[in-house]
Amino acid sequence: MIKRFNFSRFIRCIKNSYQLFIMLFLGWLLLTLDFSYIEMLVGIVVCFFLAALTNYIYQPVSPVSRYFPGLIVLIPYLTRLIFEIYKSSFSMIIRIIRNDNEPAVSMVKLSISNPLSIALVANSITLTPGTITIDTDGSTLYVLAIKAMSEQDKSIVESSVRSFEAFFKRK
Repeated sequence: MIKRFNFSRFIRCIKNSYQLFIMLFLGWLLLTLDFSYIEMLVGIVVCFFLAALTNYIYQPVSPVSRYFPGLIVLIPYLTRLIFEIYKSSFSMIIRIIRNDNEPAVSMVKLSISNPLSIALVANSITLTPGTITIDTDGSTLYVLAIKAMSEQDKSIVESSVRSFEAFFKRK
């Protein structure tokens, strides 16, 4: 069934989509690299309608801003993620050379309930060498670690998960 076009909702979506418009217009300028008046006018019109239409279609279904963390969270998170990837990769090189592999599954209960944050933590663990998130059950992660047989190794896996989780806890 096709819905009837609601003009007042469309105008409200235009007001709510100015950030998307700015990002689309900056992308337009970077891709075209033509700063003539006509090119900028075409870019403004196209980006305006794309932003309004996108907000009109997707806003009622899935308001991303409610789940998505801001740049204040993402910049330190990505810095920490890159650091952990490099640190774990060197640790894995040593374990591979020593043939020190005793895989085990650890269960880690998270204190966050936001589905996007849980997915980001799970993917961060998977990106870190030596660990893979094999399943999630609500806010519980099941993490396969290359060396996690002792309690000390399991606490290292849990502390790694907690370090990523800390970025997504609401203050």
